[in-house]
Amino acid sequence: MEVLLRHLRQDGLPQADRVRSVPAVSDFLDTPRPMREIAEFAGLIVRAQAAARAEDSFTDWCQSARAAMADRGPQVAKYVAAMTGGPQRALLLTAAMLHEAHADAVHSATALLLHAVDHPEDDRPLLEHADLAMRLEEVSAGLTQHGAVRFKDLEYDAAVRTHFWDHRPDLREHLGTWVGRAVELTDPVLSPDDRRHVVRRLSDQYAPQGRLVAAR
Repeated sequence: MEVLLRHLRQDGLPQADRVRSVPAVSDFLDTPRPMREIAEFAGLIVRAQAAARAEDSFTDWCQSARAAMADRGPQVAKYVAAMTGGPQRALLLTAAMLHEAHADAVHSATALLLHAVDHPEDDRPLLEHADLAMRLEEVSAGLTQHGAVRFKDLEYDAAVRTHFWDHRPDLREHLGTWVGRAVELTDPVLSPDDRRHVVRRLSDQYAPQGRLVAAR
């Protein structure tokens, strides 16, 4: 507990001492943890606070961080299996790869991904398509007040990326091609940070296999 508190105070988290009475924190610390996991947990609490809604409490931040420390692999696998088709899965994966990028960029990059895997185009009239807000809701994501795409659960984007990489090896080559095209989007333009993030996220998936991705 003292190590956790020291990390939280160092990060300037308001009311850090309140962690002593939060059940999610007690549950986490009931199991002996290496120092790196305690540091990771503290970082997740800080991130949960930064991404929180106005009505979320300190306890909510800690619960979100605790959930993010759990293995979400089975949950994501079940969720993807229940999806209705390629466009929905493409939006899920794009939202994970471009997490916190602007919605316009996510929309365009999703179309690029569908093209990269030769998915048939939707030939319905444009006005019959579901709007982006509804489609994001279907993949457990939403929009911030600034129009950025963000999953509702902390670290869910990482679990989605890992799922597709581990369980769809046939997509890996396509993902490399797609990222190369996505970072060159001109309308809408990805921010420099968005470009760095998507390249790093792809690199993180290659890294366990000892392979490298050339970053721009």
